[in-house]
Amino acid sequence: MLYCKNCGSEISEDSVFCSKCGTRQEEAVSSEEVIVKEETLKEVSSAGEELATEST
Repeated sequence: MLYCKNCGSEISEDSVFCSKCGTRQEEAVSSEEVIVKEETLKEVSSAGEELATEST
């Protein structure tokens, strides 16, 4: 299953547009890519919080 690159909704592999947000799916992402991106965002967010705490 693939996911919309904009909103993360599940889309079929042959979808051209997301049925939820309408974004054109030139490069939809797989579930593995979504998980990796979510983990990276969590790490960046945590690092940012640590820097904010250190600078105060």
